[in-house]
Amino acid sequence: MGERIPPGSYFRYPPPGVPASPHRSPLPSVDRERYLAELLAEKQKLGPFVQVLPLCSRLLSHEIRRVSGFNQSLADHELLERESPYRSLGQHTNGRPMDLEGWSGMQMEENGHIQRMVPFQSPSMVWPGVQGIPTTPIVKRVIRLDVPVDKYPHYNFVGRILGPRGNSLKRVEAMTECRVYIRGKGSVKDSVKEEKLKEKPGYEHLNEPLHVLVEAEFPEDIINARLDYAVAMLENLLKPVDESFDHYKKQQLRELAMLNGTLREESPISLSLSLSLSLSLSLGTSQISTLCDSFFPQAMALVCFPFFHHHQIRCSSKSVIVLHAGSTNKNAYKTLIAAEYTGVKVALAPNFEMGVSNKTPEFLKMNPIGKVPVLETPDGPIFESNAIARYVTRLQADNPLYGSSSIDYAHIEQWIDFGSLEIDANLGNWLRPRMGRGVYLPPAEEAAIAALKRALGALNTYLASSTYLVGHSVTLADIVMTCNLFMGFTRLMTKSFTSEFPHVERYFWTMVNQPNFKKVLREVKQTDSVPAVQSAKKPAPAKESAKPKAKEEPKKEAKELAKPKVEAEEEEAPKPKPKNALDLLPPSKMILDDWKRLYSNTKTNFREVAIKGFWDMYDPEGYSLWFCDYKYNDENTVSFVTLNKVGGFLQRMDLARKYAFGKMLIIGANPPYKVKGLWLFRGPEIPEFVMQECYDMELYEWTKVDISDENQKERVSQMIEDQEPFEGEPLLDAKCFK
Repeated sequence: MGERIPPGSYFRYPPPGVPASPHRSPLPSVDRERYLAELLAEKQKLGPFVQVLPLCSRLLSHEIRRVSGFNQSLADHELLERESPYRSLGQHTNGRPMDLEGWSGMQMEENGHIQRMVPFQSPSMVWPGVQGIPTTPIVKRVIRLDVPVDKYPHYNFVGRILGPRGNSLKRVEAMTECRVYIRGKGSVKDSVKEEKLKEKPGYEHLNEPLHVLVEAEFPEDIINARLDYAVAMLENLLKPVDESFDHYKKQQLRELAMLNGTLREESPISLSLSLSLSLSLSLGTSQISTLCDSFFPQAMALVCFPFFHHHQIRCSSKSVIVLHAGSTNKNAYKTLIAAEYTGVKVALAPNFEMGVSNKTPEFLKMNPIGKVPVLETPDGPIFESNAIARYVTRLQADNPLYGSSSIDYAHIEQWIDFGSLEIDANLGNWLRPRMGRGVYLPPAEEAAIAALKRALGALNTYLASSTYLVGHSVTLADIVMTCNLFMGFTRLMTKSFTSEFPHVERYFWTMVNQPNFKKVLREVKQTDSVPAVQSAKKPAPAKESAKPKAKEEPKKEAKELAKPKVEAEEEEAPKPKPKNALDLLPPSKMILDDWKRLYSNTKTNFREVAIKGFWDMYDPEGYSLWFCDYKYNDENTVSFVTLNKVGGFLQRMDLARKYAFGKMLIIGANPPYKVKGLWLFRGPEIPEFVMQECYDMELYEWTKVDISDENQKERVSQMIEDQEPFEGEPLLDAKCFK
């Protein structure tokens, strides 16, 4: 059959009569040995990176086997590398111990290759344990870098340099072949232990400021280049970066999650991309190519950067997607901010008008119920604001807005739900009735505010020890939560309301001042007041609706009675004054407007001027004084709601302004708050029309003042004066009706 081809030799060294592969040209023996030496050196340097660069390691192993020609002896190596990661722990996936004899044999054989390749090793490819032949004397030098802890006392420089389990520092040492030491005050994690070590020999450096020592031992002609390279890397790590933009730290957190086994499954390509990103952040883009050529010329150039470049091109070529919503819609803000962080172009639909644009047939095809926002994508429309924000976030693979592990992802979803169900829903229940979009019921409003306060209290407790909701940087949870809080801060929650939740305040203002938030939200200002209830008065239309019924008469009768009607209307025109029974009472010596003027103009010596003047004016025959006590004080658990309740009562008493004067006191430092009042009415009793028209009257117990009782008379004076403490308790607020 002809001469048999030796295993592993076909492509480079074919036997006589067998044609060589047209794709490869054979190398001379010396070149082949030198190339193998470089591969083995690079494989050893790749050791600290093998967890994040599995493809690089595998490519090098394949190339070493191909060049060496020992395919049979290295076959087990390939099998081991392709098996489960449990192999690295000496264990089969079924839990039984693994036989590593094959691995040991392969390692011995590979070490043999290394020893044989020493003469071919270039000085620039030296690795520990196998030294090349130096052309100049070996020298040792040390450089000190001071850590700027005095300028940035709260920045974790040590953690940034060390990385998860010291791997970041190991990589710096592996790439530069220099030794790096962290020395000085703060270099020992345990501060108590550090204090004890200060006095011991060898630890004198703990009395110095925090610094880094870079030590190198190389031939004299290359040592400076090596040190400069190491110093450049470390100086980049010693530059503080805002956590929101610190992608190097995010990659460290990703690696820590991977080491802890909590990272979501990723492809080797994605892991290689992660490392290339972290390298670009620590070295700069211009230095990456140099690094690859110097340390991983074969593997890194073939694996990391082609995919990195492809990823950049793919992201930049995405088409613009359109968001149908108004420019001030807080639910649209979620998507726009997520797009800023993700690098996705989202355009607002031009000339969008709420109530018009969302009623068109084209819009209703995208969302049949006409709600906004709606995102129009090449793959179809999406509605519901949280779903849209999630979609935009996932347009970037491994987006840090979704965390770096499965537990991060779950916590992000948890806070998105919390912000929607506990914060946004209760804010909506509070705002909608006040804007006339629902029936305003004070008990329902109080329940919504109480639920909102409970949610804000829980959020405040959590944020007491956290800057962000999940992890150490902005996530989608922060975007959704901030947009939900935005409506509350700008329309409902005044400073007096939010001051009860200082950590929520700090969190909100931190978020809205982040650059990507500010691009969308612009300048944010907290509201000074709560919007008034727009649907408070609606009895008038009912009276007008009764008029048409009177017109259902025969035409003849209408003509006959035309003149008498005109005469009747002329007679009724001046009757509104005597229509109120209070206007028919005998004249009183007390002029109510004179008292109101005296009350308003007295600024000093109130007791001597205003109170004395009141009793001088008071006419018990023409007016009566009444105490009122709220029947349901146990429900007054929210100060803000209690104040609004009293304010609404005074608004609805406007129909009696001509015949009454009142003082309402909200009493107590802590809930439940007590509401008590004093009212001066025209006539000996509470006017009947007030009892009928103002439903709040039924919520109070009314007691007529006996001015012959000096205690009651003094109580009247104290309430008019807003004396504090009143009946032994502080006043939360006092309101006057005049």
